[in-house]
Amino acid sequence: IKSPPITLISNTSNWFFKSWFRGFFSLLIIQSFVSIILLIIFSINIESNNILLKLLYLSSLYALTKANVYIKELVGGISTTFSNSVFTMKNLLK
Repeated sequence: IKSPPITLISNTSNWFFKSWFRGFFSLLIIQSFVSIILLIIFSINIESNNILLKLLYLSSLYALTKANVYIKELVGGISTTFSNSVFTMKNLLK
């Protein structure tokens, strides 16, 4: 018995391509989101005495650390956080 090829036409393998596309799309959004945040961070002069610039610098650093969580909630893509991976592994070992 010959198995059908993995294509978008086959209903048995359609889920693989949808899952792959969703993961790929979420990684592209994460990259663009992180690049915008890095552009803002590197354009700020932190040597000045302006409190608003320093606050913007701190908030952009916070947004950079939370970028993966924001995009994961928006798109529902893959997660690269360590705690989520450990939780998933614990559930698999049960």
